[in-house]
Amino acid sequence: MKDKLFAVLILCLLATIGAQVYFLYRLNEQFESPPAVTQSNAGITIPDLNKWNPDAELQRMQAHIDRLFNDTFSQLGTNPGGGDPFLDNHISPRLDVQDEGDHYKIEINLPGAERSEIHVGIKDDRVLTINATTREDKGGNSGDILHRERFVGRYQRTLTLPQPVDPGTMQSKYHDGVLTLTMKKAVA
Repeated sequence: MKDKLFAVLILCLLATIGAQVYFLYRLNEQFESPPAVTQSNAGITIPDLNKWNPDAELQRMQAHIDRLFNDTFSQLGTNPGGGDPFLDNHISPRLDVQDEGDHYKIEINLPGAERSEIHVGIKDDRVLTINATTREDKGGNSGDILHRERFVGRYQRTLTLPQPVDPGTMQSKYHDGVLTLTMKKAVA
């Protein structure tokens, strides 16, 4: 069992290094290639090179690497730091966080979860934890299952918000497998 876990961790490490090399290679190409020159009716125009933002490029690269790890561990049935990938059966759901001025709006994909099986908590006014469970539909299946891709098990996600929030203002709505949370930022 430990040999399998070690092999999986080595593969993940190699995939991460490969992804970083690939993104750095692409980033290097942007610097080495001369700016594109286009012909227009008014003459030759050169695009504005000041529009490139290295910070945004690094954030985009980090998002790709995070997605790579989340996808890899989700296929194993666990999330990073979630324990033994061969014993645990939970995944980290996708979510969006929006800053809407005085409050945050968070949308979390929890397909197949019943409203009564969703639990949300806030710790230290900044750490948001979402847990949900989906159950296998046992009724009405008289034949053998030939192929199964739908997830059955636990969703688990912990997220640190950029600013403290007031937990008493949290509102939730669950519709079509998407949980929407809104909570006001704490007044400093």
